[in-house]
Amino acid sequence: KECDCPVLSASEAVDVAEALAAEFAAGAADRDRHRKLPFHEMDRLSASGLLAITVPAEYGGADLPPSVAADVIRILATGDPNIAQIPHSHFVYVNLLRLAGSPEQKGHYSQRPLRGARIANAQAERNSPTAADVATTLRPTAGHFRVDGTKYYCTGSLFADILTVLTRLDDPDGRSGLPEGQYVAFLPADTPGVKIVDDWDALGQRTTASGTIVFDGVTVDASQLIARASAVNAPTGYGAFAQLMHAAIDLGIARGALDGAGACAAA
Repeated sequence: KECDCPVLSASEAVDVAEALAAEFAAGAADRDRHRKLPFHEMDRLSASGLLAITVPAEYGGADLPPSVAADVIRILATGDPNIAQIPHSHFVYVNLLRLAGSPEQKGHYSQRPLRGARIANAQAERNSPTAADVATTLRPTAGHFRVDGTKYYCTGSLFADILTVLTRLDDPDGRSGLPEGQYVAFLPADTPGVKIVDDWDALGQRTTASGTIVFDGVTVDASQLIARASAVNAPTGYGAFAQLMHAAIDLGIARGALDGAGACAAA
């Protein structure tokens, strides 16, 4: 799934998305109906260069604006809503890296999408008072950190190369030297102690692989951690970007449904 053409202009990105949407549409209903996971299609998406369109120019990316990313997602959703949903978190966490990552982190993790790597979220939890309450812990241990917890609705996890895990620093003695708060850990999906569970069972969007991930004593280095506060506690547009991606998916689904209904009526 190596990326064939990592740098795309806005017009090229739209053209590539339209070609892929037409290709993906051919088997979309059958894949969803029978839950045939789109591994081949996701490899095609990785190789297209679309997953790197928002990587900053200084790190080799096309640095395209949110409007183009939204257009790409919208177009993909007209062909297969599942495939459009899967990279939602990918673009959101590339944006987090841009807003809150250190120069070293930006340099390192920006190279992964340029080579076709896919990022998936491990953010949502159950049984907490609000979505802002995070039970998954990040604890200092022997010069590193360990992550423990369970995440749900981890969209795209079966296709991911990198998991972005939302954690809460649990360090009452201040041994780590890090400020209190929430941190996102960037973990290779095959990190020891990570268990990705293929248990997604939904009405529609059956192939997004939005299942469960268990983290049991997962070792993390400080270089893999990004403090979330600087992105969410300032007027960065971080949340608005995520919602824009959601709106683009919905718009694409509606357009695809309308086009499909029109085609059936004309037949």
